[in-house]
Amino acid sequence: MRHAIMGGGAPKETGLFTPSSYSASITIVAGTAQSGAIADGAKKIQFSNVGGTTEDVLISFGTSSADAIANLTVLGGIGTTGYFIPPTVDSSAGVAIVGVPSNGAYYAVVNANAADTPTVKVIQGV
Repeated sequence: MRHAIMGGGAPKETGLFTPSSYSASITIVAGTAQSGAIADGAKKIQFSNVGGTTEDVLISFGTSSADAIANLTVLGGIGTTGYFIPPTVDSSAGVAIVGVPSNGAYYAVVNANAADTPTVKVIQGV
């Protein structure tokens, strides 16, 4: 899978993803989902889980911040539903480019393992 390559802190266009705005670097507080607004015109979002070994995350989308967070179903301090992204230290799958749903206005991320505090870098684009 080709994707935007991070080099020197800047995303690079690869043909399948063109970065248009840097959104966030989110360090997750264990059991507390965090959300961000999706920029107008964004069609894809690159999520890079740069957390430590086994610091898996889940992502979701929603029509509001509360909806995106609710879609993660946080129980017992971890998310139980959503799109799974392992950390890059464990797998090359730690970088995911995900299409924005037609009604997606917000994204949300949460830890998938108890007490973990992973960091996720988020870049929006087309």
